[in-house]
Parts: sequence; C-alpha cells; structure tokens
Amino acid sequence: MRAGPASQSYGLQVAQLAGVPGHVIKRAREKLMSLEHHDVDTTRQAPRSTPQQNDLFAAAPHPVVEALENVDMDGLTPREALSLLYQWRDLI
Repeated sequence: MRAGPASQSYGLQVAQLAGVPGHVIKRAREKLMSLEHHDVDTTRQAPRSTPQQNDLFAAAPHPVVEALENVDMDGLTPREALSLLYQWRDLI
C-alpha cells in the first residue's frame, strides 16, 4: 500500500461482496463506464443551494405544537388564551 489517492474506486467490488443484486451492480458499472468515457464539464458549477438532510425517523410536529409556535402570546386576551387551550385540548 502507498499513501495517496487510489487509481480506481473499489465501490462496485465492495457492493458485490455486500450482496447488492447483480442487476444493480451491472447498471452501476454501465454508468461508471459512461462517465469515464465521456468528457464531463467540470468548470460548470451547479447553482448553489442549501443542502437538505431529511431525518427519516423524525416524527411530524403535532398540530398543537405548530399552532403554539405561531401564536402571538402578548396579543391574546385571557379569554382568547383560554379558548385556544380548549381547542388544543380537543386536538390531543
């Protein structure tokens, strides 16, 4: 082994050892060959955007939590606040 970058990626071999289905490996190999044999314009930059990471296990916020976050607490009368509490209780 030598320090530095590898001359090739071993991702497909690792995927095969991991048991990825053969048709998936075949398609990935075709895509890799296509990318290796065609010039890719590396000078063109994609538009910048903020990357989004979705949490697969995050629960959707409860409607009461969303409503509470949007309430102007300082602008409510005591009667309006009590009314909201009753409405939210019915949602729980």
